[in-house]
Amino acid sequence: MERYTAGYSYTNFNFVIQNLKMKKDIKNKYYPFICILKNILQRGVPTIMSTYLTYKIGKINLDNKQIIGLIDYEVPNWINTIKGDNVNNYYPAKQFFYEIIPQYLKEYKFIQQLMLPEAEIKDIVGEENKEFINQKVDFYLEPCKLVIEIDGLQHESELQLQIDSQRDEYLSKFGVKTIRINTTQIKSK
Repeated sequence: MERYTAGYSYTNFNFVIQNLKMKKDIKNKYYPFICILKNILQRGVPTIMSTYLTYKIGKINLDNKQIIGLIDYEVPNWINTIKGDNVNNYYPAKQFFYEIIPQYLKEYKFIQQLMLPEAEIKDIVGEENKEFINQKVDFYLEPCKLVIEIDGLQHESELQLQIDSQRDEYLSKFGVKTIRINTTQIKSK
């Protein structure tokens, strides 16, 4: 069984492709489609159509010679997914996602389509750990194996610093790097 994550729609991003036979045993007419889909999902970056895909569905002629990437550049609307402080109407993670990324990463703002907000740790590492049950990170960028945490004042206590450090160490065992951005950095941009 192989697990994949994709971030192209407002839905549950985790899915499984299983029971695929070895290439020599495949006689299914949909096998090439599954291979192409699998390659697109594993890449996790904008791409142009492969030679095989162009051959199968035909070349797309564009007047302005623009290359069509297989990723949507429209910013995802995460509605109530990205958390914040409802009482004080303060949402630094939303500000990071919707304002700071497009402002500072203009050429690379497509990463918004690849970021999964409020990702559960078990989904990131692929296994359950009793120490981190139901714990989520602010953002997970799977193609880079990168967690982005937006830390408010509550993350400055000694206990919370220790908890955050334990989570970061656990994720790093699976090759996942964590970047922590303080909300004061968000305010000052």
